[in-house]
Amino acid sequence: MALIRICGLTAKHVIEALKSVFARQGTPKELFMDNMPFANPELRKFAQEWGFKVMTSSPTYPQSHGQSERAVQTIKQGLRKAAEGGHDNQLMLRSYRNTPLAGLPYSPTQLLICRRLRNQLPWSDRALEPQVPVDVRRLLVQQQQRAKHFYDRGAKELMLLLLGDSIRVQRNKTWEPVVITAKHQTPRSYVITTPEGHVYWRKRKHLRSMDEAPSPDATPPEEFQQEETISLQEFFTTETQQHAPTHCTSPHSRRSSHISKRPERFKDYVMIDD
Repeated sequence: MALIRICGLTAKHVIEALKSVFARQGTPKELFMDNMPFANPELRKFAQEWGFKVMTSSPTYPQSHGQSERAVQTIKQGLRKAAEGGHDNQLMLRSYRNTPLAGLPYSPTQLLICRRLRNQLPWSDRALEPQVPVDVRRLLVQQQQRAKHFYDRGAKELMLLLLGDSIRVQRNKTWEPVVITAKHQTPRSYVITTPEGHVYWRKRKHLRSMDEAPSPDATPPEEFQQEETISLQEFFTTETQQHAPTHCTSPHSRRSSHISKRPERFKDYVMIDD
């Protein structure tokens, strides 16, 4: 993990920071980033010149960018702890890079340069020798499958949407009507168009199908209407007969049947009602 201080979030500052990382570690095939403020023409031009593909996270869905969000949270916590203890930030970063990852027997440094970093702890020369990590992909897949298993217990599969479907999209806590115009390249994502002509990309989670109202000229046949009316009449007639109130001829007392009894402390007195 690289931690670089930049003076701003403009495309120029971000590109300079990325160049310094790529110069040390090489150019990646794909770069996954947020939509704002990183998805802009300057960054895409830089990606084309340096030969990598830009992948953006799903809009209004931070969970799709959870790995980066978690990394930022971890670094912020480490910097805060280092400041509280009066330690150097670079020592904190070295400790993080030299610590095995959760679910893996290897640290980030071992995955990147195939060896451990020497620090103040006593290390043998053999422990610091380069060693290629083994079965990393298999262990990662097992960890991801385990996380998927527990996540799917509280999730359900949503209905697929088709091209041209009239649906509603969640925007500012309200649901607005839109139309699906294309299927996005990312999983469970669609390209939608608003009545004003604006085009958006949204996850299936933020889309809701709606039942279209029948057109005025789409009236059912007369026979179907008659059968429907008859069946409804029979249903209500049967329900009325089954739930008709039963008349009782015996009179009901309107007074309470509870028996009043004089308290024991008044047994030696004569009680007179007013």
